[in-house]
Amino acid sequence: MLTKLNISLALATLVALAAALWLIPSSTPQAVPSLDKNLVHSIDDCTAIADKSVAHMVAIVDFQKLEIAGRRVRVLRNCMQDMGYQEDPQWTKFATPLAEQQAKSQHTSIDEALEHLRREHMARIRLQANSPTYWKKIQKA
Repeated sequence: MLTKLNISLALATLVALAAALWLIPSSTPQAVPSLDKNLVHSIDDCTAIADKSVAHMVAIVDFQKLEIAGRRVRVLRNCMQDMGYQEDPQWTKFATPLAEQQAKSQHTSIDEALEHLRREHMARIRLQANSPTYWKKIQKA
């Protein structure tokens, strides 16, 4: 009798969960039509390479966390340059006012805030609909 009750409660819970998931609208952002598939593929590959480059490192002291983060960013940037991408100047124009606001609110330098935004944006396609992508394809002459 107790097992039938447990099974029926588990089944009811699963049905309620499935109904809730079906009824709740998806919160994932809509895909941007002009999204460059090569850029997405390059970011995915380079992010994986950067993660592997620091996977064996363990931070014991606080400054070692910064060294690991710096190495990861350097590997990501070098990999993206090898794939034919560079930092988009439009992104810098977009991010500078944001960095100034962050610097004031967090009492840090503008350069530190801009570097934080750079590290946040370089591994993603777009964080906002109106923001430019961090990476731009290098035009060959």
